[in-house]
Amino acid sequence: MSTKLSVVKRSWVILGVAIALLITARAPSAARADVEADELAWQLLVTSYYMFNAHRVSGPYNDLEYPYADTQGFGLTFAGGDVAYVTDKWGITLNLRWGQQVDRLTEFAPLSRGFVTWIPHEKLTLDMGYFGAFVGIETADEWENATFSRGFIYFEMQPFRHLGLRALIKPHDSVDITIIVTRGSIFGTAFPSDVSVEVPAVGAQLRYRPSATTGLWLGGLASPNGSNGNRDWEAILDFVARWTPKAWTLFIDGDYQFSRRGPLTGTAVSKQWGVSVGGRYDITDH
Repeated sequence: MSTKLSVVKRSWVILGVAIALLITARAPSAARADVEADELAWQLLVTSYYMFNAHRVSGPYNDLEYPYADTQGFGLTFAGGDVAYVTDKWGITLNLRWGQQVDRLTEFAPLSRGFVTWIPHEKLTLDMGYFGAFVGIETADEWENATFSRGFIYFEMQPFRHLGLRALIKPHDSVDITIIVTRGSIFGTAFPSDVSVEVPAVGAQLRYRPSATTGLWLGGLASPNGSNGNRDWEAILDFVARWTPKAWTLFIDGDYQFSRRGPLTGTAVSKQWGVSVGGRYDITDH
């Protein structure tokens, strides 16, 4: 972990330009929360960047392989589109992505997310398919992040994609509980050859809103780590505090991954952690 941290501290300069062509009033990824019944939401998008490294004139800017954007000069991060349709009882969501490093985001490229939704009760929503993990606050969709650049937690611990089942329970207006049972490891579906698909990854998250501008998220995921015949397990714990006073969005995100026996899936270490603090100020509502 200390070696990777020292790599991050290298002097570098990134000039990032995000171009989002959004043709929707609401993001399809928030369909269940925001889209009215029998409503179609869609958007088209292109995100791009220009990168300059003062210490290197070609190749990746450091050994971490900056997720989805590691080409010097101009590069295309993602191009694609999202669509979602929801009724009072069911829905469907489809996100497509193309780009230079799209295979790092999803093993089913160009499919980024795709799932069907069943709403048997106003306090219970069930999803089946390929969806994003609840771990962390940063996502691969730049316009949803505080800034275009990303933190160290994002480099090593998120975002993930999961294939399986997800349940959203709303026992109270200020409380949401998410439970998932999925294929693969806590790192999503990226390591099916290391982790037996006969043993699913399981996880849960509690989201509590003590006020209209404050959100507290606490979650965890656990799965086999791929060693000792998948008898040894690993886990990730994630905590997010988010505050949105007026035009501000401020957050702190802490993750801790550990495996008591054997290394974490796809790594040579048995534990790693990180803390990210960030924020933004929205100049306009649009």
